[in-house]
Amino acid sequence: MVHAIRKSTDCTRYKRQERKRALLLYYIGESTLNIFETLPETGTEDDYDEACQALNEHFKPRKNTSFEIFKFRKTNHLVDETLDQYHVRLVQKAKYCEFSNLDTEIKAQIELGTNSKQLRRYAFRKPKLTLAELLDYGQTLETVEEDASGIEQNMNETPMKDIHAVRRNPAATTPKKICFFCGLSWPHVNVCPAKGKTCNHCHKQNHFARCCKSKISAGQRENKLPQKSNERRSQVKQIDEQ
Repeated sequence: MVHAIRKSTDCTRYKRQERKRALLLYYIGESTLNIFETLPETGTEDDYDEACQALNEHFKPRKNTSFEIFKFRKTNHLVDETLDQYHVRLVQKAKYCEFSNLDTEIKAQIELGTNSKQLRRYAFRKPKLTLAELLDYGQTLETVEEDASGIEQNMNETPMKDIHAVRRNPAATTPKKICFFCGLSWPHVNVCPAKGKTCNHCHKQNHFARCCKSKISAGQRENKLPQKSNERRSQVKQIDEQ
């Protein structure tokens, strides 16, 4: 406010210090004038610059260094925040802390407030580590973690794609049906290939020999004959023994 009023009075046609001081005290208002009158060093009645300096010094924001340091110590690494972003926030918070060694304080706060256990343990193992070296190592950790997460995500997505492909194509897992007359896949697109054909085994029509029921029945009878012969031999042996 004082800066704006001073700029206004400097631009007026009044060049005398006494007149400019009077305009300044008029424009600041009654409440500010009451404060001005309590200030210890305001200069003489013709000292315009001293009046401006006294007002600026009084209304200048007061720095509470202890509170600023407290806020700095409470600044922790956020979950979705990169190390670079965290570092920038700490630099901004330390602006009014009046640290004698800014890098040392920021490094200590990163070690305390980081959300990376690996970075903290690395810093504790190397106490002589500089802030730049700590930031470089932390950025490397973030890059490796990001690359590894991308690879793992791709590996997990591949089997799911195969599963979805099978679901979209149920015919791939459904057993094929076989025609009883030709032995090929059924149903046929056109007429069965065995229609009108003569079987080479039983000489009947409309089926191939590989699907001939007479051939299958004969094979089954041959498998049963040895069993019956063995049963007869067993009975004869029992009679002889008696």
